[in-house]
Amino acid sequence: MSAQKEIIRNFYERMWNQLDKSLVHELMLEDVTYRTLIGDIVSGRDSYAAYMDKVAGPFSDFRAEILDLIEEDDRVAVKLRFAAKHAGDFLGYAPTGKKLSWEGSTHFTFRHGKIADIWVLGDIFALEQSLKA
Repeated sequence: MSAQKEIIRNFYERMWNQLDKSLVHELMLEDVTYRTLIGDIVSGRDSYAAYMDKVAGPFSDFRAEILDLIEEDDRVAVKLRFAAKHAGDFLGYAPTGKKLSWEGSTHFTFRHGKIADIWVLGDIFALEQSLKA
C-alpha cells in the first residue's frame, strides 16, 4: 500500500474511529483546509481538531468504513460508509438515540507527504431525513 493510502487509513481508522486527535499534527500540514459535509470551511490543524470535537460530540459509536481508495499522483479519493448513534444536538436536531448510517466520499490532496486539503461530499439529505424520522 502506498504511503498516501496508509495515511488515509490512519486518518479514518485511528484518528476518527478512535478519536485520536494526536494524529492531526502527524498526518496534516499546518495550513490544511477542510470543506466539511455540513458546509463549513476549516483552516489549520488546530481548527480541524476543534471541528472533530464539534462532530464527535453529537455522535457516539462513530465509525467510518473505507469502501474504496483511489490514488492518482498527489490525490486520493475515498468512498465511505459512516455509522453512529445520534446522542447530541446536530444540525438543530435534538438527540434521537437512533443508529444512523450514510455514505459519502472524501477527496484528499497531499503536499510534502501530508494532507493539504480535504473535501467531503456526502448524502446530507439522507442523513437529515434519518434525523427527522
